[in-house]
Amino acid sequence: MRPLRDDPAQATRAAEIVGALAHPDRLRLAAALCEEEAGVLELAATVGLAGGTVSRHLDLLLAARLVAAAPGPGGLRYHVVEPALHGLVACMEECSR
Repeated sequence: MRPLRDDPAQATRAAEIVGALAHPDRLRLAAALCEEEAGVLELAATVGLAGGTVSRHLDLLLAARLVAAAPGPGGLRYHVVEPALHGLVACMEECSR
C-alpha cells in the first residue's frame, strides 16, 4: 500500500471516513456498533437520542460504507462492515482522554 500522501484515492476515502465520524453522535453510534450489532431503537436507547435522529446518522454511516444493515428480529440490524473502524474508534477513545 502506498503512503497516504502519495495516493489521492486513498486520501479521499480517508477524508470520507473522518467526515462520517465528525459528529459526536455518529462517533458514539459507531462505537456502540463496534461492541455489538443493534437496531435503531436499541441504539437510540444506548446513546440517548430519538429514533429518527439515529436513523439519519446511520444513513451517513451507511453511505460511508462503515456499517451495513440486515433484516433481523424486530427490523433492521446494523453492524460494522469496515474492520478498521474498530481500531479507529479505539484510537479516538484513547486520544480523547
